[in-house]
Amino acid sequence: MNSVAIFFNAITPFKSDLNLLKRSDTQNILFINSTIYSQLDEKQKDFFEKIHVIDPLTFDTALPLAEYYLKNRSRDQLRLVTNDEACTLVVGKLIDYLGLDGEGEKVLIKFVDKIVMKKLLDAQGIRTPYHQSFNKNEYNRNKVLYTTELEKKFNYPFAVKPIALYGSASFKKIHNRQDWFAYAEQIADSEIPFQIEEFIEGTLFHCDAIVQNKEIRFISISEYLWPMALFKEGYPIGSIVLPEYDSRWNQLNAVHQEIIAALEPPDGATHCELFLTKHNEVVFLEIAARPSGALVVSMIERITGVNIELAHFELRLQRPISFQSKLITDFSFFCYVPKKNGTVLSMDLPKFNSSLSIEWNIKPGDLIQLEPRGEYDILVKPSHIAATIILSNPSFDELYEDFLSLKKAQLITMHLAQDKK
Repeated sequence: MNSVAIFFNAITPFKSDLNLLKRSDTQNILFINSTIYSQLDEKQKDFFEKIHVIDPLTFDTALPLAEYYLKNRSRDQLRLVTNDEACTLVVGKLIDYLGLDGEGEKVLIKFVDKIVMKKLLDAQGIRTPYHQSFNKNEYNRNKVLYTTELEKKFNYPFAVKPIALYGSASFKKIHNRQDWFAYAEQIADSEIPFQIEEFIEGTLFHCDAIVQNKEIRFISISEYLWPMALFKEGYPIGSIVLPEYDSRWNQLNAVHQEIIAALEPPDGATHCELFLTKHNEVVFLEIAARPSGALVVSMIERITGVNIELAHFELRLQRPISFQSKLITDFSFFCYVPKKNGTVLSMDLPKFNSSLSIEWNIKPGDLIQLEPRGEYDILVKPSHIAATIILSNPSFDELYEDFLSLKKAQLITMHLAQDKK
């Protein structure tokens, strides 16, 4: 067992049977933080010969252990991989520092830094939201002047969000000057860089691809129920995989192909988000060099037979992959229903045409008191999910009707307490 594969994980639990990655000549090691370690099941733990729980999981904390595993091995015998956006640059920096095979920070930054990715796409004529970095020094020097100049460039509402975080952490929709000053004061002294961005109205989609040698080997396009940023406002989130005959599929796919060609991602999975506006314009939102989160990987595998997460790991481990999409005979979508502070009075579902699987994490009479969110928390924590819904149907049209009815439904009736967000 000469080779070592180190997996990094800090925010995104594994979604697949990792034992399918087992090789007799490779020792599997896990660097993980305590939060995600607590979510591992025994089967996932058994896949790894050694697990290191590291808090926080950063370049500095991971480097000594990575160097330990490099001892007495050639550099081509050590692979560093992640399915986790929080660890993408950690892995890239370690690859650069240790001189390992794989893509380093220069390549991976295009799939983490939202300003970098949009500038590259702007140069290729691909439509992105109008954007700029939030200059904290200029703001603190003269807040009114900075705001006046900002209002010349951006109409209300606009969006403010971190340049390089994930899971819609710290996203804020700004409706007016009062909103702006309130949020700007919160982030003006933050060490995290923020951006200001045109707020795009439209339907949000995600394109999940497997890329090898700069070519797209597989693509799945899905429509979001609601944007993830609305979860904290009480909206259910999830997505539905679209069939290729959907009227929007080719239009979205064409823009996605241009994005992949412009950014040239490393071998592995990509997760790209696109808006389709009411004027039928496709607008890029962001892209990551990782598999999608939530239940997207399992939904895509259920429908197509292709596991994007396993293909991602195989490619990052520089192994050959072979897969073939199956004929789609059944369509599915998933939904997470958010908890709210207060007392649960009832849970109600609309009448569905599709087969239903639901797991409730609440019951009538429960008093829900959510912990206040941290400044840079991801939005969708397991502890904040009231229910997980999966609907399936051989008819996409019937399933899509259920998708739209779920979008409008009031699923939980509560006696609301004061929000502790």
